[in-house]
Formats: sequence, C-alpha cells, structure tokens
Amino acid sequence: MRWEVTDRFNGFIAPLLTTIQNVVVIGGGSQEPELEILKKQTDIKIHFLGIKSEQGIANFAFLDLNKPIAIVTQQFDLLLCSQVLEHLWDLKQAITNLVSLTNPGGYNWIAYPASNFAHGSPDYFSAGYQSSLLVKLLNQHGVEILSQGI
Repeated sequence: MRWEVTDRFNGFIAPLLTTIQNVVVIGGGSQEPELEILKKQTDIKIHFLGIKSEQGIANFAFLDLNKPIAIVTQQFDLLLCSQVLEHLWDLKQAITNLVSLTNPGGYNWIAYPASNFAHGSPDYFSAGYQSSLLVKLLNQHGVEILSQGI
C-alpha cells in the first residue's frame, strides 16, 4: 500500500521540482520512499526533524509536533510528513507546526493511515483519520489543498 502513496507523491512533485530547494522530512528518516525522487536532485537540501535521529544522519534536529514551536528559525519549500500523525496526541498543534514550517507558497505532503492496526513505535494514538478532518484543520490556516485522497 505504501507504494501507492509513493507513486502519487512522485506524480505530484515531479512538475514542481524546479521550485524546490529546501526540504524537511518530519518524523521519518533518510529511508522514506518519497525521498528517492528528491535525492536525484543535486540542488535540493534535505533536513530531518523528529524525535529520534538515525545513526549518522545529517541535518537532524529534535522536534515534538505535540508542542508549540517556540521560534521558527527556518521554513521549507517542501515538507514531507508521512506515517507520523497516528503517533501524535495533539493533532491540532501538529498541523499548526507543520504549516508554520512551510514557506509561503511552499508545499506540504502529509500522508497518514485512514485505518491502521495498533503498533507501538514509539507511541501510537490513532487508528487513522478521515481526510475531511485534516482538510478542516488545514483550512483553518488558510492552506490551499491541491490534492487529497484515500
């Protein structure tokens, strides 16, 4: 199923690559399948924000999406947040944080389960969200939805 999300991402991002220079991966690691197309672009800088760094990962900083970001020091052209939201207990704050990390005119790619099985890495709080909930939360921040689906 994850390959379907990755294929959709590749189709979405391919025509936008010339406008993207700074990318942030939220909560995931350097092995996120969506990164494969971006890693081919030599002029894109990739950063990682999350609760746990991989061994030897560059450009990593700690971030707990459940808590307000005190000061946003950098914004990004593209934010990737895939398979993270079900591990958060404050979805509304997380969306506020994601939007604040994105440049005006930038893009958020948020992928999450609509239904899922319980698992424990590192926390697990939701069995998934309906897309209408995320659309409402994003609309509260004035975010234009270019694509959505299940």
